[in-house]
Amino acid sequence: MTRSAAACAMTMSALTAFGCQTGSPVVSAPLATPADNAELVASDAGAPPVARRELLFQAEQVWTGEYECPQGTTSLRLRIRTVHDDVVNAIFEFHHAPSGSFGQYEIGGRLDPRSRHVLLSPRTWIVHPHDYIMVGMDGTVSSLGDTFSGRITQEGCGAFSVRRN
Repeated sequence: MTRSAAACAMTMSALTAFGCQTGSPVVSAPLATPADNAELVASDAGAPPVARRELLFQAEQVWTGEYECPQGTTSLRLRIRTVHDDVVNAIFEFHHAPSGSFGQYEIGGRLDPRSRHVLLSPRTWIVHPHDYIMVGMDGTVSSLGDTFSGRITQEGCGAFSVRRN
């Protein structure tokens, strides 16, 4: 399934509020082997092929940025736990500075390495702040593999943009 890359330009903020420790362990899978990195896929509009692993999430990566929902601009950290084939499991951490709310939940789904489209659905709360619901993410990883942006799937929410650390 190919999706157009419609992303909102967003201000990236320092996530100093994420000094929080929850005591929840982060489980990860081994990183890709050199053989995995050798696989090539075609890129957009006749550009030369790029290595498949440059386009995908990898275990232990951390992506930071922001998203828009009714509470306003909210800091986001996406911590990749495992990647197996095209299945991604991650932790969605958020901090809403004006209210001081912090939350964390498991999120997961599939990615299409050719189109770089990623659809992640919420799973289970780890830290559940009062009056918050889990949201999903529907977006595209940039051709350089350093930005993941798109829209939050909950009605009333808007765009998100995160960059790989």
